[in-house]
Amino acid sequence: MFEKVGNQASTKPSSSNADALVGRYECFDAKMQGNPFGASGEWLELHADGKGKWYLGAIVDDFTWKLEDDKINFDVTVDGSTSTLQYSAIVDNDEIILDTGMLYYFSKNGDTAKNPTTDGGSVVWKNQPLGQITIPSLWYGVAIFTDAEGFDQSEYEYDVWGIIEKDETGKPYFEVWLDEDFSSSFLLSTYIDIQDSQWYTPTIGEDDAWLIIDPKSADYQVLSSDDEWGLMAQYHNGSLDIYHTFFGKDGGYADTRFFLREEGTGWNESVDPLPPSYQAYKQIYAIGN
Repeated sequence: MFEKVGNQASTKPSSSNADALVGRYECFDAKMQGNPFGASGEWLELHADGKGKWYLGAIVDDFTWKLEDDKINFDVTVDGSTSTLQYSAIVDNDEIILDTGMLYYFSKNGDTAKNPTTDGGSVVWKNQPLGQITIPSLWYGVAIFTDAEGFDQSEYEYDVWGIIEKDETGKPYFEVWLDEDFSSSFLLSTYIDIQDSQWYTPTIGEDDAWLIIDPKSADYQVLSSDDEWGLMAQYHNGSLDIYHTFFGKDGGYADTRFFLREEGTGWNESVDPLPPSYQAYKQIYAIGN
């Protein structure tokens, strides 16, 4: 989709319109092929000397930029290469719409940090995604268990609250609970590797990670290192989407999904699996709901 070009840098923008664009912009929405993905802490900076930086969820890239009519052309530096990658953006009043294959919507200083809703309107959420898995952090979401065997029900769906923290020995862990006070029952508990902050990466030893479907049942799964790869989930725009097949110690079975977003951040109502108490949660954390 992207084409490498030569290493000739764009020239310094000289018009007054270009001067007015100089500053820092915060991402307030992102879409791919019309599907909303929400912002995840992305930003870009346009400097007066025709240079700049942006963060699109992986690393901070350097670029040069030039304004032509209502379009900004970017030449992005590629580490270890004399070539650059070329992208463009449309200037729409006070917003910049960057096309990298995904559309990123930026506003100066994040003035219109909004998230899409299913009715075509928009709301402002109290928190913005942190941009990476962070210690400590709190999460809210839904646990979905389907095709369950060996339990009282064939399907379960819960509101869940997650926490990423360190234990008393300093080891980082991730847990998903049935209450926001983390005092009733957990459903998932693993230690995690934090070397790559863009992935939930379980590190499972002997008898130190568990998965529970129904707290009223005696059946549960003791996770092993063989489960690490399947449980891994990429951090995406403030969310974790975790899939696993439950095999209980007493023979129970279920297809498992945990979908969580960082507490107080926006949900994509047309895409995300919404928790049972989502509307009540939205009343607390969304402004203009």
